[in-house]
Amino acid sequence: KLNASYTSVGNTSSVNPYAITNLATIPTGFPYGSLISYGYNVNQVNANIKPEFVNTFEVGAQLGFFKDRVTLEGSYYIANTKDLITRSTTSSASGGGTYLTNIGDLENKGFEIDLGLTPVKTANFRWDIRTSYATYKTVVTSLQDGVSSLTLQTAGQVGIFAEVGEQFPLIKGTSFVRDANGNIQVDANGNPLKTSTFEKLGKAAPDYIVGLTNSFEYKGFKFTAVADFRTGGSTWTEAKQLLLFTGGDLETAGFDRSQGYVIPGSVTTSGAVNTVPVANDASYEGTMNYFTTNYRFIGEANVIDATALKIRELSLSYALPKKLIEKAGLESLRFGVNARNPFIFLADGNFIKAKNGLENNGYGDPEASNTLGNAQGLMNVGQYPTTRTLGFSVNLTF
Repeated sequence: KLNASYTSVGNTSSVNPYAITNLATIPTGFPYGSLISYGYNVNQVNANIKPEFVNTFEVGAQLGFFKDRVTLEGSYYIANTKDLITRSTTSSASGGGTYLTNIGDLENKGFEIDLGLTPVKTANFRWDIRTSYATYKTVVTSLQDGVSSLTLQTAGQVGIFAEVGEQFPLIKGTSFVRDANGNIQVDANGNPLKTSTFEKLGKAAPDYIVGLTNSFEYKGFKFTAVADFRTGGSTWTEAKQLLLFTGGDLETAGFDRSQGYVIPGSVTTSGAVNTVPVANDASYEGTMNYFTTNYRFIGEANVIDATALKIRELSLSYALPKKLIEKAGLESLRFGVNARNPFIFLADGNFIKAKNGLENNGYGDPEASNTLGNAQGLMNVGQYPTTRTLGFSVNLTF
C-alpha cells in the first residue's frame, strides 16, 4: 500500500469559554476568613486570540513479504503550525502572571519506520517481533510582533523558550563560565564564575524513540513484552535543587565535607589549576554554604539527561482450548496477568550513561515533567511519577 495525505486542522481547545472576558477571580479566603471578594486575574487571555492551524503533508508505504512474515511500514511528514496557542510569562511589573496568546509558527518534520517479523511459525508455536523507530524535529520559524525569543515558563535561573531558528521547546538558563577545554573557571575565592545571561542548556524533545515488542505463543499460552527507549532530551529538575539545599544530593556526599570543597577540574581565569576551596573556606560551613546558596542557583547545575528505557508492559495469558468452551457458546476464553511500567531505567550512570546533562539519580520521570501549555522541560516536585500497576484480565468472545 502507498498513501499520501494533506490535512488542515484548526484548534482552540486551550481557550476556555468566555476566557477573553474573564477579568476577575474569586480567591479563597480573600479578603479574609469566609468573606468573598473579587481579585485580579493574573492569567490573562489575548482578546484577539485566533485559532491555531496545523497543516500536515504525509506520505507513507506498507509492504508485506513472505505472506506477511515480514512487514515494513514507513511514513514521512511535514507539519506546519500557524498561530500556535500557548501561555507565555509576563513582566512582573505588569501585575500579571501568564498570557495566553498566539505566539508564532512552527515546522515539525519527522519520519517513522515500523518493522514486523515472524521468525518462527508452527502449529503450536509462534514468535512475533515488532520494532519501530521515530524521530522528529520541531523548529520555531517565526514569532509574533517580530521578536526572536519568547519565555514560555521560568523557574528563576532556568526557563523554557521559543526561539526563532531553534528546536522547540528550548531550555535556557545561567551556566558556568568555562575555558576552551570545557573546564569551569573560578574567581579568587574558588567560587565558579557564572554567566549573567541565559545560555542554551538543552532541549526537551528527544532525538529519537525506539520501540520493541516481543510476543510468544505456545499451545494457548501467550507472553508479550513491550519496551521503548528515548534519548537526546534534557530536563531541569527541582528535586535536585532541593536536595542540594538539604545536603541529600549525591554531589554533596562524595568527599569529606569537613575538608572544604575544591571544584573538580576547575581552573583560574589565567588557566592555572585551581586549588582554592569554595568561598576560600576549607570547613564544613564553607562547603554547606556553597551548595545551598551558590551552586544550586546555577541553572546548568540542575539540568539532567532525560534519557529513559522503559519496560512498558509484561503480560502472560492462557486461552482455553475451544473444545472445552464451545458448549458454553464461547468462541474464546483467555485469562492472564499483566504488569505495566514494571521497570524504568534512567540515565543514572549505571546501565545508561548521561550525555545530555547530569545524571538522573532518581530525581523523577522525565515524561512526568511539568507542562505549561507547550512548555515542557521543567520537572518539579509537584508532578506525579509514572505509576506501576499489576493486574489480571479475563477476555470472553461469544
